[in-house]
Amino acid sequence: MDDKYVTSSGVSAGIDMALAVVELIHGRSVAEGLAFVSEYVWNDNADNDPFAVN
Repeated sequence: MDDKYVTSSGVSAGIDMALAVVELIHGRSVAEGLAFVSEYVWNDNADNDPFAVN
């Protein structure tokens, strides 16, 4: 996130980003609830990228 802009790259990253925006606006519990009902495992840690090449 950079000031008022939020960007991502890729489908999963876009969902992670959208959940982060929901968290900013509506709070953590709403974002976690949305991820749960969507059956999506939310990766909210940018340092934990299981698809990154080391």
